[in-house]
Amino acid sequence: MALWEKMKVKNLKEVNMKSKKVGNYTVFSNGDIFSNNERKVFLKGWFNRKGYSIVKIDGVTKSRHKVVSEAFLGDRPSGMTINHIDGDKLNNDVSNLEYITEEENRIHALKNGLKRNIQHSLTLDVCSDLVEFYENTGVSKRELSKLVGFSRTAINPLLNGNFNLI
Repeated sequence: MALWEKMKVKNLKEVNMKSKKVGNYTVFSNGDIFSNNERKVFLKGWFNRKGYSIVKIDGVTKSRHKVVSEAFLGDRPSGMTINHIDGDKLNNDVSNLEYITEEENRIHALKNGLKRNIQHSLTLDVCSDLVEFYENTGVSKRELSKLVGFSRTAINPLLNGNFNLI
């Protein structure tokens, strides 16, 4: 057994980390990916313009979270997307990944202040009702954000009449 394999086994037992073989690679539950090819190295990868960690596996470029989720959660069901539960795109631990619908992902992003464009996630009627409620009840933006479960960052532009949100 090579030194790196002994170290891997020792470290896996210490932290109770799981691993799965994917082709010539070992994918770890914490998001690390080890190349079992000639060089025997952990893949560093790079970041795309959206901030996701990208790796090349057998000549194919993939997001690290996709590799980890496919290895541990199985193939992504049709119509589903991968969600980082804590909102941190760099936390690719399998315990932080889940398959959810695109709509659930948009709501999750808004509620956690990860996305500011509330209009793309709510219907025009709901947006109008929200603005009307705010104007007629005298509740503060802070109180309203707690009531509806969205961050103030997400609802502020809507309540200020800015419908061309970032």
